[in-house]
Amino acid sequence: MSRVKRAMLHRYFMDESCTRGVLTLPWNGLTMYTLERPWLDNAQSVSCIPPGLYPLAPVYSNHFGNILAVQNVEGRSLIRVHSGNKVAHSKGCILVGQSAGFVKKVPFIFQSKAALRPLVKVITASGLCELEVVNGV
Repeated sequence: MSRVKRAMLHRYFMDESCTRGVLTLPWNGLTMYTLERPWLDNAQSVSCIPPGLYPLAPVYSNHFGNILAVQNVEGRSLIRVHSGNKVAHSKGCILVGQSAGFVKKVPFIFQSKAALRPLVKVITASGLCELEVVNGV
């Protein structure tokens, strides 16, 4: 019987401009930074998703290629983990990168595609996975 693997997204900063976090795969040691939209009451396309536990599955996107789907988010659809560098590159999805900072005072993550590739590879190879999203850790 296969055991479900749990990826952890610890959000450490939330304000009116963005949500920042660290995504880890405890069974593998992979760690990366995340950037999301700010919390706007889970509004479609403009808010990050609420904290919780969600199935995580590999999917293919015509725009992004191989990415991950965050499933069963109440009141939301098409929540993805994909590449991008700033909040404007997300419509409520989770962006990943190898480092975080600012560009001209705009929150940014860097080396996004380089972070996404191994993440998708590990999740795909791991079988059943879920994502736990926690605020303020």
